[in-house]
Amino acid sequence: MARYILPLILGALLLAACGRAEPLAQATPTANPADVAPTLTAAEIAALPSATPADAGVVTPSPSGATATPAAAGGTYVPEPVPPGSFDRLRFLLPADMDAYIVADPELARASRRGFGVGLIPTDLEPSPKVTIVIAGGEEAWPEWYVQQSPSNPTTPVTVRGAPGTLVDDGLAMRLVWEEDGNAYFVMAPHGATEDVLAFAETLAAHDRAAWQKLVHQPTADAGAGPLRYLLPPAPEGYRVTSEDETAADRDGFYVMLTPIGEEPGPFTTITIAGGAPAAPIWEANQPTDEPGALIEPITVRGVAGTFTSSGLGAAVAWVEGGRPYYVNHPGPDTTAILAFVEALEPHDLANWQAAMLPPR
Repeated sequence: MARYILPLILGALLLAACGRAEPLAQATPTANPADVAPTLTAAEIAALPSATPADAGVVTPSPSGATATPAAAGGTYVPEPVPPGSFDRLRFLLPADMDAYIVADPELARASRRGFGVGLIPTDLEPSPKVTIVIAGGEEAWPEWYVQQSPSNPTTPVTVRGAPGTLVDDGLAMRLVWEEDGNAYFVMAPHGATEDVLAFAETLAAHDRAAWQKLVHQPTADAGAGPLRYLLPPAPEGYRVTSEDETAADRDGFYVMLTPIGEEPGPFTTITIAGGAPAAPIWEANQPTDEPGALIEPITVRGVAGTFTSSGLGAAVAWVEGGRPYYVNHPGPDTTAILAFVEALEPHDLANWQAAMLPPR
């Protein structure tokens, strides 16, 4: 999994930008106000309780106050490292009416304890990278934050959500960054009026991470789905967690990347296991098609129908078990190896899974 989603989303936008982008669409709310997720005020966010592994919340505060300065000699811009920020106050932002948008690429949408990022398309527009709106915060906003701190990059000072920010209009997209309570945020929208981009940012609703994930990764399990199986290898002590920041488990799902003990983490050694909400968009995106050259194949795994796909970096299996979606990505394209690994996975309850995979607090 890529460290940041923004380069991937921005790359797709650049590849699609063969003409001028569509103006920022003002989606008309269609949901009943009672059904829309409540917007948290700044005071409510500040009062959020300390997170625990069970609620997949955010972590202990860290120092804030990012700076960037030009080098003393040669005029070369040298940004100072952006500090982690007050991650306990990270606002996971989304439009107040998510029914007016679809997620552009569910596999690229992500939220960890240190940042989040998602691409959205208004439902009243034809899906295209040229109409995609990107929202990011925390570490996921840092790449754009760095770019806009450069003295050689012309920016327009703006005020957004009561904080100073900068805006870049490159003729194809509007790129807005600002800092709120020690965390960087980024919105990129199709080219249009400055006031439209600022108005969009002002209306973003703040959520905790669990609520954000529910809104972005809507599970596809049936209403009568059975209990979620928190899967792990039969000998989890033979693996180490590759990224603690991205490891999560709550009542709606789980996600972990593991590397065998003695191996260095990397695309040829790391295994990803997910179930529930984090696996739902991957299951949806990995359905067999009749298109020529399709790489997704139907397969039977753990006694149920699933899908298999492979590349030079590894193989992936997705399936639904007991009405819940699951996903495993395994290094190496060998079908036999990944199926043997998946078949051997053992279910745990939430508490035991967390005890094995999440560090004590």
